[in-house]
Amino acid sequence: MGLIAQLLERRSPVVHIVSPHQTVADAVAIMATRKVGAVPVVEDGHLVGIFSERDVIRRVVWLNRSPDKTQGGEVMTPGPLTASPSDERALAVRKMVSIGCRHLPVVLHGALVDMLSIRDLLFGELEERAADVALKVIHLALGQALRRLGRAEEAAVHVAEAQRLSAGGAETEREQMAR
Repeated sequence: MGLIAQLLERRSPVVHIVSPHQTVADAVAIMATRKVGAVPVVEDGHLVGIFSERDVIRRVVWLNRSPDKTQGGEVMTPGPLTASPSDERALAVRKMVSIGCRHLPVVLHGALVDMLSIRDLLFGELEERAADVALKVIHLALGQALRRLGRAEEAAVHVAEAQRLSAGGAETEREQMAR
């Protein structure tokens, strides 16, 4: 799957922070306008919690609390599990699955740098797999075309490359193409 840093390099940071002193109504407005399911809660530059749609349902609506009067810090999930840009994306997925969450703050040297959703991680994986499949199809098509032209040796090279990619050599192929 690769590193979280590789995923972050391909996009702009998606961090919309709130203070623990802002109201739930304020946090929900940010989440709705930014179309995100969770926001990190930051105080004095430090991540102190995360506030998600689930928190709204379970800790505000279900308990009949007023969104206009309840501070986010009262109903956030404190001390959230985090990831580092140097973590494998598969580790981030396992962290999310282990605690049943869909959002993971990314922290570097104690500073919040981004937020990831399970969707971000899974779409990243799907994009990579689509690229791998495209490479295999190209090699197979080249192999077939070369075989029709009577260039059997060159065709065999492309078919062998497609087979190598099918056996898990796609990462090597992408690295070679990047050079």
